[in-house]
Amino acid sequence: MDPSSYWPLVTCPVMFLSSSNDFNGAFDRMYKGMESVKHKNWRISTNIHENHWPSAEQWVLLEMWFDQHLKAINQNIPKTPASTFDVNGKSAHFMVTPDNSTGTLIETEIYYSYDPNPITRFWHRAQAKMSGKSLFASFPVYEKLPIYAYALCRYKLDKERYTMSGKTSTYTVNS
Repeated sequence: MDPSSYWPLVTCPVMFLSSSNDFNGAFDRMYKGMESVKHKNWRISTNIHENHWPSAEQWVLLEMWFDQHLKAINQNIPKTPASTFDVNGKSAHFMVTPDNSTGTLIETEIYYSYDPNPITRFWHRAQAKMSGKSLFASFPVYEKLPIYAYALCRYKLDKERYTMSGKTSTYTVNS
């Protein structure tokens, strides 16, 4: 049975940790799965241009997620950032509004790619502009090439922490 048939039945909070070019857990499949989940209590965190190993920023978020959802210790994990993606003629427009209710957002990076293969996909960092509380980026659309985009929001921890992948003072949440 295809595992995607289970996603509509999931009622617990969901955290996906991966790398943007993971050979085992394709980037696109995480988002396809989340489209099937009937609740909004999910997060995705990836490290860019890596393969099959979460960075310290992902490990620390996983620890926070477990503390929040298994130990009932509020970690104030930001919500999945709201985003929109529109194609208008030969331009694509991506806008993201990061959740900064914690006051710990330090940066937001917008990435896009034309590569249909999620394992070898090279992500380009877009030049983003602020518009109120949102960031906006545009990139060209090419005939017969798909286009993918997402935002990586980086948040500051209250103190440096040690994980399986080293130490970090930040964590990331994807749009």
